Amino acid sequence: MAIILETERLILRTWMLNDLRDFFEIYGDKEVWRFVDPKGVFKDENVARRALQKGIRYQVEHGFCHWAVVEKSRGRVIGACGFNLFEGGPQLELVYHFARLFWGRGYATEAASACLRYAFERLEASMVVASIDKQNTASRRVLEKIGFVRDESSHLNKTDEDFYINVRPDTEFPLPELSRADQ
Repeated sequence: MAIILETERLILRTWMLNDLRDFFEIYGDKEVWRFVDPKGVFKDENVARRALQKGIRYQVEHGFCHWAVVEKSRGRVIGACGFNLFEGGPQLELVYHFARLFWGRGYATEAASACLRYAFERLEASMVVASIDKQNTASRRVLEKIGFVRDESSHLNKTDEDFYINVRPDTEFPLPELSRADQ
């Protein structure tokens, strides 16, 4: 396990195979998938195991992935937040998913904000993108809080998704300092 970064309440780290139960709790929940792909919900732990293994390989290949988000106070994996290459790259796409039990506590904003800073400072990204379902008002608020703006010109806005970009490494939202694990 490698710690990627820390915030006041969270640790973002690489996934491990023994995270399978928490991983399945997140990705096996149809409410978590409601705005992503309702048909994509993991039906059993074997499907989740293959996806977890794929995520671990993605980290090795690219140096980033959707990292495990651990609540410091309980030491429990509560979600995932990080990046993939948008439509094959080169732009980073910010992605986050949290177990339903942890919705509405500000964890998505805290983790996404830290990841955004990491993208600009450590991965030297010039732009980070995100796409969300137009009905997902909670995710829209998270993105807007951390400085993303809706790209009206994007081809994605002709679908059921809104496309957001963040090109400013000096967002108005106060980004947390990166932890010693990332120095």
